[in-house]
Amino acid sequence: MFKKYIIVPYSDKDEAKKLGAKWNPVIKLWFAPCAGGQYSQTLLDRFKEIPAINFPEECVGLDFVGEDRNFGENKLYVDLIPRKFWFDSIRIRMSQIDWIKLYWKVCSRANNTCEACGKQYTQVCNIINSPYLEVHDRWSYDPHTRIRKLERFMAMCYKCKLATQIGQAGFLGKDNIAEIHLANILGLTAEETTKHMREAHVAWVEKNKIDWTEDISILTQSGITLRQSTPYLG
Repeated sequence: MFKKYIIVPYSDKDEAKKLGAKWNPVIKLWFAPCAGGQYSQTLLDRFKEIPAINFPEECVGLDFVGEDRNFGENKLYVDLIPRKFWFDSIRIRMSQIDWIKLYWKVCSRANNTCEACGKQYTQVCNIINSPYLEVHDRWSYDPHTRIRKLERFMAMCYKCKLATQIGQAGFLGKDNIAEIHLANILGLTAEETTKHMREAHVAWVEKNKIDWTEDISILTQSGITLRQSTPYLG
């Protein structure tokens, strides 16, 4: 029987338990149990159901075939996305159900810990934009074959994600937070931080000169399909 997972703030967990909510310790979500073919309507009226997550625990067995978890080590660095792929992330190109499976798999295997800075969380993001753990996709770029290859997924905290995608942080008005965090984690001086970002920008300019072809085989060989990328034309 499928479960109906619900969003329960930590402050409301006792109330949720009294109303009959159960905790799934594997994927770390509360759910409304099914009794006699019926779900607790009181529970569903009180707490918002997480859309499209009524699935068995198949995310536990999800594997990314060919993933290189050592790629980039676990080092934090600025990793700017080529302009062609702006506003067209892996997340929005796959189904919501697949994204949620991927999300919980990556965070669970990292033990709810940011793989870049080592900060551990008692709970992960509730799938809505929340400053807890997020998932970052790391790519390699081969200018000779013109292939951009999806190499791995990392669990990252909000600040590490900002630092990694510092260009996006600038759009959000949070570039200062990202720069400070980058310097703190890497132990860089202000001058070294500026040099690091400048080098990343130079690499980004070079990436933008190439019309990249994508290799997302670690997903397609794992049974996850993505829609075709839509190039950014702005």
